[in-house]
Amino acid sequence: MSATRFLRRLPTLVQLYRHQEITKFKEAFSYKIPRIHAILGPPNTGKTTLIHNVVNNGDFYPLIIDCHNGSFDTPANLYCSLITQFRQFFKKNPKLNKDHNLLNSNNFEITAKDVIELLQKINKTLLEYSSWDTFESPPILIFNEAHLFKKLAQSKEGETLLTSFLNWLITKILHTPSYVTPYIVGDLSKSEAELYFENEVLRKHETEVRCELEGQFDHVYRITGTRMLTIDHYVDEYKVHKGKFENFSEYKQEFDWLMNGLYPEELRLLGKPDPLWNKNKFIDAMRAVGRSPGYILENDLIKSIGYEAVSSLIEYNFLFRRSTNNFAYDIINPPEDKVILTAMSKPSEYAMRFFRNL
Repeated sequence: MSATRFLRRLPTLVQLYRHQEITKFKEAFSYKIPRIHAILGPPNTGKTTLIHNVVNNGDFYPLIIDCHNGSFDTPANLYCSLITQFRQFFKKNPKLNKDHNLLNSNNFEITAKDVIELLQKINKTLLEYSSWDTFESPPILIFNEAHLFKKLAQSKEGETLLTSFLNWLITKILHTPSYVTPYIVGDLSKSEAELYFENEVLRKHETEVRCELEGQFDHVYRITGTRMLTIDHYVDEYKVHKGKFENFSEYKQEFDWLMNGLYPEELRLLGKPDPLWNKNKFIDAMRAVGRSPGYILENDLIKSIGYEAVSSLIEYNFLFRRSTNNFAYDIINPPEDKVILTAMSKPSEYAMRFFRNL
């Protein structure tokens, strides 16, 4: 099955196989008092689809600021993205619909001042209804890929504007500084992933593949972990790579990326600081994860290779940091109240085993 077909089916699959997360997020999002929830997790774990599923199938009024669908690197781009997405929100809400025309502008030379005036217009419109009590359930303001806002701070004007925007968000929308509740959304639990493998994935494939893989989830799990998209990819490619994990495309990509980490002096990524590890520290980190039960304690690795090297490996997406074990259903017996580090995916963790013999 193609990635496109998989993504089209993903909302339905999330509803079927992520009951625990859906239930807990519905509860967390139902508080009347404004709160900030930070939803984190490795790439392709279904964070965005999960949150969309929760807010679109409950009594919520979602406003989604999607940094994938808009650019936030200049005042003009920030202005256009905000005006488009807030206007859609106003149109969808009958109580605010009559005011969406306030967000019109014929100004083609947008400056930071124009953005601030736009925020004041939005705030004025919302304040006409005095508070969120106008709504039966509180509106949910969602920033998808919020880290992309940092691009705005590349200029002095942008940095000032970013500060103004964040102050507006906290004082005018939330009305008060709010404690941030972090959530780390991982992959499915092993039992959920096995059901998904048997009930959804295998039945789409021809008899030969089904006969070879039925009842073999433990073998598949060692290579794919419990990420739905990775399981789909592995079974899709199974006949081509004849079950050899070395030929699985996701594994090969991860292995090639890890090889780049051996030469930090040649590794430069746009928008990222220079790597702060050396070859030996990189090998030590990969060995630690490759020999682990799926995670290592952050403090243990810091003691081994130093804080700067660990932070840099996280920045370059060789390791993923889980500051909380909320929703860590893909981790077996995670330690309580301790920060852990994992590979970015199961194929990446599998590739790290290469370093055990270096």
